Amino acid sequence: MRDTANRSCRILFDVMAAQGLEDAVLSPGSRNAPLLIAAAARPALKKHIIPDERTAAFVALGMAMATRRPVMLACTSGTAMYNYAPAIAEAMYRHVPLIVVTADRPQRWIDQDDSQTLRQPGALDNIVKRSFNISATEGATVPTRGHRFETEQDWYTNRLANEAWIIATSGRPGPVHINIQIDSPLGDTVEVDTPRQERIVRVVESPGTLPPDRFREWAGRLAGRRVLVVAGFMSPNHELNGALRDFADMPNVAVCAEPLANLHLRPGQDDGAGCDIVIDTVLAKSDDDTKRSLRPDVVISIGGSLVSRMLKEFLRTYQPEECWTLGDTDPGVDCLQCLTTHFELEPAAFFRGIVSTVKWMARRGEYPENADDGNQYGREWDEIRERYVREALNELDDAPWSELSASVLILRSLPRKCNLFLSNGTPVRYAGLGLVDTPFSCYCNRGVSGIEGGSATAAGLAMKQSLPTVLYTGDMSFGYNPQIMGLPGLPENFRIIVVNNSGGGIFRFIGQTRDLPEREEYFCADRPQPVEGLARAYSWKYLRATNADELSTILPDFLTCPRKILELIVDPAVSAATLRRFLTR
Repeated sequence: MRDTANRSCRILFDVMAAQGLEDAVLSPGSRNAPLLIAAAARPALKKHIIPDERTAAFVALGMAMATRRPVMLACTSGTAMYNYAPAIAEAMYRHVPLIVVTADRPQRWIDQDDSQTLRQPGALDNIVKRSFNISATEGATVPTRGHRFETEQDWYTNRLANEAWIIATSGRPGPVHINIQIDSPLGDTVEVDTPRQERIVRVVESPGTLPPDRFREWAGRLAGRRVLVVAGFMSPNHELNGALRDFADMPNVAVCAEPLANLHLRPGQDDGAGCDIVIDTVLAKSDDDTKRSLRPDVVISIGGSLVSRMLKEFLRTYQPEECWTLGDTDPGVDCLQCLTTHFELEPAAFFRGIVSTVKWMARRGEYPENADDGNQYGREWDEIRERYVREALNELDDAPWSELSASVLILRSLPRKCNLFLSNGTPVRYAGLGLVDTPFSCYCNRGVSGIEGGSATAAGLAMKQSLPTVLYTGDMSFGYNPQIMGLPGLPENFRIIVVNNSGGGIFRFIGQTRDLPEREEYFCADRPQPVEGLARAYSWKYLRATNADELSTILPDFLTCPRKILELIVDPAVSAATLRRFLTR
C-alpha cells in the first residue's frame, strides 16, 4: 500500500481511524499534500473533497450533527484555516465534535515572508475546546527507550492525536484544533571538526535618515561589489521608483523586481528583454555555472514576500556575503537565509541617500578610485535576460494555444493606465515570467498567498480607483466568490478574465503534486464554473476565446466596453506541458 512518507501524518490518521473516525472533509492544497495522500491511502475512510474551506467546514458540521460522531477537516496552510472559523464557532456552541487539522509550515518559516504562512498555532483558541501543535522537528531524531515508538516525534504525535479525540468526544463534545507543521524528513548527520562561526544580524537604527558619516560608511561598503536589489510586492510609489532608478544606474547594481513590486525602472519598453522583472525565465534556463556567475556580493531586499520560488532558491543556494533589509520589512525577516543587516530606513530614503553620498564622495575623491571599473554586474543581468527572453519569445511562436500564450497576448494588450489584479496560482506566475513588460499597476493577495478572496479584493480596489481594473483569475479562484459581479457600486470599467483550466492548474505543474495519482481528484478538483450563465444572471456581456486568433480579435472590444467577462478555454494538460518545457533548459 502506497502511503505518505510523512510519519506524523500516517500516525495521525491511524490513531483517528482506530478511535473510530469514519468521515474526512478535505480541501485541496500543497502544504497539506501528506494529509491528502494519507487519507487516500485509507480505503475505509470516507473522503469528501470540497475546495472551498468555508463550505467544507459547514458540510462537516452537518455530518457530525447527523452522526453525533467526530468528522475530520483538513486544509492547507495560511488563510485557509480562517475560512473554517464560522462553522467551528457554530460547532463549539452546538457541542458538535470536529477534528480540525490545519497543515502548517515549520516554525522557522513563520513571519519570514515565505509563501502562505501566518501564525497558526492557537489561532482558533477562542472557538475550540483545545488546540494542539505538532512540530515538524519535535524529537524527530531522538530515539525512544521502548519499542512501541521509534522516535520521540512518533510518540508525541500519537499522544496528541489520542488526546485530541478524547477532548473532542468527552464531557460536552466540541471541536478541537490540530495544527501540524509539515517539513521534509530530517535525520542526516555530518561530522563537525571545529565550532561553527555564528552569524550576527545587525540593526541600524535611524530616525528617518542616516547621518552623513553613516551613509559614507555603507556607500563605501558597496564600492566595487556586485549588488542585487530584490523587490517583492509593494504598492506603487513614485518616490521609490525614482530613487531606485538612480541607484540601478550604478554599473555594479542589478535589480530583480517582480511585477507586483510596481517598479517601472525602464518606462517605454515594449517587451521583457533586459527588463528587471525577468527572473524565472533566466533562472530556469541557467546552468550552475551561469548561476554562479550571477551570484551577488550584496543583496538588498525590499517589499513583501516573493512569488518566485526560483529566486529564493537561487539566493539560498548561491549565498551573498551580505544581505540587507530596509524599513519596509520587519527586522527579523530572513526569507533568503542570509540576513546580515537591517536598516530602519524607508527604501526611498535609503537609495536616495546612497546615490547622493556616492556622488558627493566621488566629487571629493573619497569614493574608491576605479571601484567599479570592470564591474558591470547590471549589464551582465541585462545581457542574459535579453538572450533568454528572445529565445523564449521565439519558442512561444511555435507553442500551442495554452495559458502561457494567452497570458502574453493579454499582458501585451493591457493599457498602461490600468490596474491588473492577478489571482494566486498560475496567473501571477505567468506574469512573473517577464516576457512582457508590465507598466501598469499590479496587485495580488500575496501577504499570505490565499486564493479565496482575490476576486472580492479586486472588486474593492476597483471601487476606489478611477482607472480601469482588470481581474485576471483562474476558474478555481473565481469560483470562491463570483457574486462580486453583482456588488452595488462596482464601476463599469471593472473587467474579468477567467482562465478555464479545469480546476487548480498549478497542481499539474508544481513538483509536489504533478506526478501524484491523486492529483486530479484531490488537488485540481475540477468544479466547472458556469461563467456564461453568471454573466447573464448579472447582466454582464460574455466573451469566449478558445485560441489565439479569437483572443486577439476579442481583446480590443473587451478592453473598451463596460461590464465584460472573458472566458479563456485552454487544455490543462497542454498548458502544464508547455510551461514545463518553457522553464526547462
